[in-house]
Amino acid sequence: MGTHSTRMAKYEWLQRVFNAALEKNKVQDKEKLIANFCIDFGAARRTCLELLKTFEVAGKISIKGKEIIVRKK
Repeated sequence: MGTHSTRMAKYEWLQRVFNAALEKNKVQDKEKLIANFCIDFGAARRTCLELLKTFEVAGKISIKGKEIIVRKK
């Protein structure tokens, strides 16, 4: 595998972040999450937004303005 991360690795990274937020009962800051994602993966902002949309459509998160609320399973 090269230096590029797979889409699945990015998805799993976000899943771990959301699970940690759910355990601590915290709301995620959208811009901070996107910035950390882009730095960790060297990815474009658009990539993170696409993955966040996937989580939102699946009903795992809710995006309200600049906050990401993790829904319980």
